[in-house]
Amino acid sequence: MAARSDEAMKRHLNLSPASEPEVYQRECLWCKEQFETPYPNKLYCSPECAYEGNKRMKRQQWADEYAPHIFTCLECGVEVKTERGDKHSLFCSERCMEKYHSRIYKKQRKQQMRSAWVEPVTFDAVYYRSNGVCGICGLHVSYDKSPADIWAATIDHIVPLSRGGKHELSNCQLAHRLCNSTKQDDIEDYHIDWAEKNKLDNGRWTDALTKYSLHTRMQAAL
Repeated sequence: MAARSDEAMKRHLNLSPASEPEVYQRECLWCKEQFETPYPNKLYCSPECAYEGNKRMKRQQWADEYAPHIFTCLECGVEVKTERGDKHSLFCSERCMEKYHSRIYKKQRKQQMRSAWVEPVTFDAVYYRSNGVCGICGLHVSYDKSPADIWAATIDHIVPLSRGGKHELSNCQLAHRLCNSTKQDDIEDYHIDWAEKNKLDNGRWTDALTKYSLHTRMQAAL
């Protein structure tokens, strides 16, 4: 039986039965004892040492992963120490993260506007060209431009400036503030069916649609 095992080992090492496998001297990573092995990459002298060594390696990996991480918030500059070692943290809070990304977006938007070819575009021209209809959802848009009203009127770039669109009348359409913000920098021909979207989003937009109905009735009464 032992002879057959030796022959199998030699075949495994691609050696002829007459040749002897090379023996390597190694120091066990766990017990530090010297041992001989035909495998050049073997790290442990026994299964017991391999078990203990791998267990220690896992403990070290866990400690490295969950070690506290200190960073400076990109928005407010406060130094923060994480509790669970999230090495990718950049902000001390969601509020700071939102403020930072909003500021960056506005800055990029201004740069896009400055670099874009600009044609005189007025709100009145866009509103009357669109017949008071939102180019995204197809519903009526009142002439109200209040920033506090999600259904107020805004100018939307059909092809976003970030995607090479121009600030000219032919690339502008009327849109509700909510529709415009939902579209963001999406592709041309973006359309929203609010009734269908509300159904797919489990009634998330019910309050907004109710507000639109009230808004429309109030405008009609004026």
